[in-house]
Amino acid sequence: MQKLEYHTDVRGWLVEFVKSSSIGTIAQVKVINFKKPHIKRGGHYHKLKKEWIVCVFGQCEVTLTDIKSGKQEMYFLTKPYEGLCINPYVYHIFESKESPCIVIVATDKEFEKEKPDTYYDINKQTEQ
Repeated sequence: MQKLEYHTDVRGWLVEFVKSSSIGTIAQVKVINFKKPHIKRGGHYHKLKKEWIVCVFGQCEVTLTDIKSGKQEMYFLTKPYEGLCINPYVYHIFESKESPCIVIVATDKEFEKEKPDTYYDINKQTEQ
């Protein structure tokens, strides 16, 4: 988990979610709204794509499994100034723990329908 740059004053707060100097190109940003508690999204991994996630409202449980080592980690995102970087070959599932829950995901590569770089079978790796 990374602490993001966070600024607050009487007007509210501002979080610097991603900076190109630390991650390179940002190709796509998505906002995910979970309408109910215990809704799951993800359940896949990427071979090329890197993702950054932050929960800006509510609480989201993130389960990460490195498919090469089998190491599993679980995080609870509850603060907009805490973010996760999800590297390639890391299977990930997001689950809302309360409603509503709003998550922002930034990626370094756009989704391509013809070559989606999205793999659902955690037990089946193909060439790198």
